[in-house]
Amino acid sequence: MNKQQKKLQKELEAQKVEENKHQDELTEDAKELEKISTKTASLVKKVSKLRNDPTTGVMAYTPKK
Repeated sequence: MNKQQKKLQKELEAQKVEENKHQDELTEDAKELEKISTKTASLVKKVSKLRNDPTTGVMAYTPKK
């Protein structure tokens, strides 16, 4: 390999490392988003259950559109 090829090879390797770093960050973000979505769905379900249970004293609320 000549100098130009070696330089390009090093740049390529550096870019691959950077790409892997970003991919790991995306994977972690996706996991966090899934946790948030699951928690939101759970809370929505609990609120809905409370609204439909007359013993809780919680009045049903429907926001205006």
